[in-house]
Amino acid sequence: MTDPTLSPATPANGRRSEGSGSVKLEGSSSPKSTSSNQQRQQAEKKAAGESFVRRMMRMFDHWPEKQQAVALVAGELSDDAVEQKTLAMQQWLLGGELPETIMVIFGGDEKKRSLWILSDQRRVDMLERLLTGVPLDGKFTIQYEVLNGNNDTAVYDKVFSTAKTMAGDRKCQVGLLKKERHVGKMAKGFTKYCSSTETMAHDCIANATATVSSWLVVKDAEEVENMKRSAVFSTLLMKQVMVRDVESVIENDTKKTHEAICDTVESAAENKDMLARWAKKFPYLGEGKAVDVMYTLIQSGKEFKLRPDVQPNQEALDFSCIVASVGAKYREYSTNITRTLIVDPTKHQRAYYNLCLSTMDTIIKSGKEATVVMAIGGGG
Repeated sequence: MTDPTLSPATPANGRRSEGSGSVKLEGSSSPKSTSSNQQRQQAEKKAAGESFVRRMMRMFDHWPEKQQAVALVAGELSDDAVEQKTLAMQQWLLGGELPETIMVIFGGDEKKRSLWILSDQRRVDMLERLLTGVPLDGKFTIQYEVLNGNNDTAVYDKVFSTAKTMAGDRKCQVGLLKKERHVGKMAKGFTKYCSSTETMAHDCIANATATVSSWLVVKDAEEVENMKRSAVFSTLLMKQVMVRDVESVIENDTKKTHEAICDTVESAAENKDMLARWAKKFPYLGEGKAVDVMYTLIQSGKEFKLRPDVQPNQEALDFSCIVASVGAKYREYSTNITRTLIVDPTKHQRAYYNLCLSTMDTIIKSGKEATVVMAIGGGG
């Protein structure tokens, strides 16, 4: 369970298109592998297995009282799919994306905690090999169910029958990420089953969005370190590439489009010489395929669309007010940084800028551990 091979670019929906990147869930070995490499791979697999169990237990320990199970559905690889939370959960638990796979977590009964993996025969076999030997120590079980994509009603009946048995006299609830959109026969077959009034899922579907968010919001030490490293990479791209490029355009009074500036940043992220220079101070940036650009955006002038899905246009940089953003990731942990650059600001612009800056500084200083967010904002 290592990190996936990163693709050169990731769409705004978080889903890679077919063929743009592969997932590597376990260290590969060959006759030429050295003993030290094999030991390292074994150590990484052991650590990943322990992390998997630890994170599963975090989910069980923070289980929603009314739900017996939560189903995470991933369909085919497609730019039309919207499955951010499901993909995040797959990365978090197993270190890679698992298309055409349904993970059902049963946590409503402490004595019957389990993870069900529903997929085709090939993926089921792969995951069974991957998870064999993981030290569950009786904390929960793992069950595999094979889907054929044509008529999987019997498997889905088994899922909801288990949930209803677990519910007993209470109302049965199986949580789904209702806002996600799936592509592919298998995923659509499951969601159709869940929405039907003629299946065992009728009147059992609940929204699991808040539940999944609560599982992901608390970070362990490893995750915090990954986020810090991602933040370093985002900051370097902003300060040493994007801002310098903008300053050069302004100082030389040249014409350069928003799109071209963003292309410069994305090219820098793939520049081996630049990464090698940065890696002298931050060695982890030299790890193979560990870092990638999530998005770049620069807007200028008087009209701004402050949304993450906006693409840079081909208009030339306006030297008045500039909003620049860079999002990057380290081992699938993403951060972003946004800078507002004002050239020859007016009195009002300077006042508003200083107000925003002082507000941000106050929030940062107040945002200490165990601080309630409402208290920072002055609420009751």
